[in-house]
Amino acid sequence: MQRFGRSTFGESDKEVVNSAPEKLLVGVEEYVDEQLRMAQGFREQKEAALHANKEFVFEPTIPMPAMEIEVEAYSRFSMRVLSTIMKFDQAMDHFDFMVWNGIRDQSDVDDEAVNFLRRFNPLGIRGYLAHLKLMTTVRGR
Repeated sequence: MQRFGRSTFGESDKEVVNSAPEKLLVGVEEYVDEQLRMAQGFREQKEAALHANKEFVFEPTIPMPAMEIEVEAYSRFSMRVLSTIMKFDQAMDHFDFMVWNGIRDQSDVDDEAVNFLRRFNPLGIRGYLAHLKLMTTVRGR
């Protein structure tokens, strides 16, 4: 966007193209921060209650990830997106703990994943379409 944004989108549309994903990301960040804070707090509260009642506490761990990937981020915005995804993954870890211990139902976790995707998908689509248009400009030069 910094190098080819003006020639691709024009001066007036460049600002719209830049501000729309920012606004979407702020909304997703706020949602994820809230979900992580609530999931962590709820887990801590329920886990303490399980320990107080001397019940067995399942603590699921993943010894080996199903997929290992390397990601390169070329902008601060990209790092914010990746950080948001990692925070949501932490929230999902808390939800998994609650499912394993019978505190929450799997359908609750599924609902949260769907809600996250509903908020995140427009950001991904806008970013992808802007990238395609920028690459058209770059290749045309």
